[in-house]
Amino acid sequence: MKLQYLGHACFRIISEIGTTVVCDPFDDETLSVPMTHVRADVVTVSHDHHDHNCVQNVSGQPAVLQQLKIDCAADDIAISSIQTFHDHHQGMRRGQNFVFTFVVDGLSVAHLGDLGVVDENVIQKVKGCHVLMVPVGGVFTLNAAEAKQLVDAVNPKVVIPMHYYTPEHTFRLGDLSAFTSLFDEKQVKVYGDTVNFWDEPQNEKPEVWIMSRFEDQNY
Repeated sequence: MKLQYLGHACFRIISEIGTTVVCDPFDDETLSVPMTHVRADVVTVSHDHHDHNCVQNVSGQPAVLQQLKIDCAADDIAISSIQTFHDHHQGMRRGQNFVFTFVVDGLSVAHLGDLGVVDENVIQKVKGCHVLMVPVGGVFTLNAAEAKQLVDAVNPKVVIPMHYYTPEHTFRLGDLSAFTSLFDEKQVKVYGDTVNFWDEPQNEKPEVWIMSRFEDQNY
């Protein structure tokens, strides 16, 4: 499995045979630089906000799984969703949020979208996953402390933080450092914009992988 970070809460998952999923593509108002336009077979949309639902930024006529409870397969990638909330008030303030889970080349992956509450149902369904993409910036989602609480409960092999403030953002979120400071420094690792998983990670404690934004416009 190959994983690319396109910025904000957007990732691209590519299986060994080339099946491609893009999670939560954002519009050009989210960051001061546009999202890299990439091809995909499937796009998942956790909720209908401009910084997560800009499907037109993805080429290739993908199937769009938007705010759906689903259990299906796209060639060699199994995809399921979990209905949850964007806030602490049962969705009364910001609506619903859908967590999407994937099984890719034998690896279990979860993208939490704009999860706004530490949800026990979500924890139980993604517990022990290999890769967990979690919002950490607060304001609209889990804050750093809540994200750490959820990570401790899920105990994934790899945690990839998302939805935190960068100089490219056009609105304010919490800083990444508020989240990473809650871990032992040996657990925090810096990677590039693309990570290749050749096998299951073997680390005993969760590792926090900080990824840079993928910018290859010709990809």
